Amino acid sequence: MFDRDQFPLSPLKGPASSLSSISLGNRTHATPTSRAEQSTNPNLRSQQERRAEGVMLRHAATSGGAAVVGVLAYAALALAALRLLLSYKSALYALRRVWRWADEWAQAYQYHEVPRYACDGAENPLFRKAAAYVAALPSLEDADAASVLLSSSASRSRTNGGLSLQLGPGHTARDAFLGARLAWTNPADGGRERLVLRVRRHDRTRVLRPYLQHVESVADDMEQRRRDLRLFANTGVLDAATGAPRWASAPFTHPATLDAVAMDPDLKARVRADLETYLKGRAYYHRLGRVWRRSYLLYGPPGTGKSTFAAAMARFLGYDVYDVDLSRAGAGTDDLRALLLHTTPRSLILVEDLDRYLRGAAAAATGRRARRGC
Repeated sequence: MFDRDQFPLSPLKGPASSLSSISLGNRTHATPTSRAEQSTNPNLRSQQERRAEGVMLRHAATSGGAAVVGVLAYAALALAALRLLLSYKSALYALRRVWRWADEWAQAYQYHEVPRYACDGAENPLFRKAAAYVAALPSLEDADAASVLLSSSASRSRTNGGLSLQLGPGHTARDAFLGARLAWTNPADGGRERLVLRVRRHDRTRVLRPYLQHVESVADDMEQRRRDLRLFANTGVLDAATGAPRWASAPFTHPATLDAVAMDPDLKARVRADLETYLKGRAYYHRLGRVWRRSYLLYGPPGTGKSTFAAAMARFLGYDVYDVDLSRAGAGTDDLRALLLHTTPRSLILVEDLDRYLRGAAAAATGRRARRGC
């Protein structure tokens, strides 16, 4: 029994007390310990200091870890912002693709196959022309996949180093014509070789036939450019069998190009744009009932590059050059007309020294009038 009288409890006097622990078996009892005892007991003091240091170290470790996490978070955000800034074109491209997908999903389309071979095994000429046309589309460079081909060495000087692109299997190249959006697809089903033209259903009646004529015309122009050009000159001699004016020809080897011609850059850009519009406007001229031709008047002192500019135009267009010498063309307009009738389509007819010929013709007419007394 615990006797309170035998063990009286009295309050602690003196300085403030603290608690210390005493281990009794499996239980721990707190006993008051004075500050004097703490100061005289080195074990207690070192133990408390170690506890304080441990608390400080844990606080420092926690603060340091939070600082490292903050730095890493800021670095990740900075890298993400830099990546977004550097790849904004990719983001815009992705947005365009999403918009295009949504627009295509909402439209109704009609599909037209252009097979390489007909049912009887004969080759379809339209397939070859359509393949050449699609290979020249600017949108082919933005396609998801394309085949890169190297042309023969004979035609490398007239192409981009001999390199050309073709539409990859299962992918699409887009085009626009008369305000309508069209697309060419190369199916990847492993079947017969063909191209598929996709047209919006409400545009098919308006643009299908004119567009196919446009494809054929552009392909013919491209084939015309790839062949070797020739220079023709009138000889003033008539063919003995037909009585037609005779042209003498030779390979056209003039090295001039529009890029190398020295002229005002703005004027050169305008001429190039006009020539490109002319090349694409055959169907437009045909619809208007007009002759598909374009005329330029070059004037300036001798040696200023008129003939060089004409040669550069011919090479840009891929046209043969007919150099007409009016002194050999005959005295009348009928002789000149007969001479021009024996030129080939898609050719550049060059008439040099026109002013000298006109001055000579005017002087001859004045002399005839003077002799007649008029």
